Amino acid sequence: LRFYREYTSSVPDELTAYASLMTTPDGLPAIAINLCFCGSLDAGERLVEPVRKFGSPLLDLIRPKSYLKLITQADAGAPDGRHYYETARMLKDLSDEAIETIADYGVACTSPYSLVLIQHVHGEASRVSPTETAFALREESYVMSIVAAWEDGQAHLHRAWARTFWTAMQPFASSGVYVNFLGNEGEERVRAAYGVNYERLVALKNKYDPTNFFSLNQNIRPTVKEPHPSAQAWGNLAA
Repeated sequence: LRFYREYTSSVPDELTAYASLMTTPDGLPAIAINLCFCGSLDAGERLVEPVRKFGSPLLDLIRPKSYLKLITQADAGAPDGRHYYETARMLKDLSDEAIETIADYGVACTSPYSLVLIQHVHGEASRVSPTETAFALREESYVMSIVAAWEDGQAHLHRAWARTFWTAMQPFASSGVYVNFLGNEGEERVRAAYGVNYERLVALKNKYDPTNFFSLNQNIRPTVKEPHPSAQAWGNLAA
């Protein structure tokens, strides 16, 4: 993870690197570094060379592939029918203390199907003003997703691992959170996802969806009061 931190601190916009803490099929804790480079093959080979030279990998799958192959290669690790519980943090950086905590909880996961995913947010995405779009989390950072996955009935055990892990990362976390990684965590966390833009989004909700018809999501609730049904019926009759 320290190597991953140093590596991601210097890569160009065209390269994205994720780190995943997982368990191999034979029960060994492992870390995978997933790469995507959008550029020439020659430039890509030069950029991924430090990853290839770091230690002796259990498996090296770095090679040119189609975008479709890239985005579907992880599907087998999240099959239908398995149980999942996910929570996430935004990390300002990967300090040594944060890395130690991640490593400790990574090897202590309660299921061989659980994993920790760390995504590096950088490049052009971090050079857009926070108020330019609804997405406000524009500082260079790391998104950490804690995914508990299991097939037996001990749901409380696996959820407890994820929740305790999430709490332990509090000292290293920023206030924001990536909305796609939110569960049913309440309005405060939805506010954290949109930051300075939340009230502007409430205003749009008041204008275009005052009845909160689109509510089965990480919901931004309107603040306008709905008319009482009887008052609406009376108004229609009077008209």
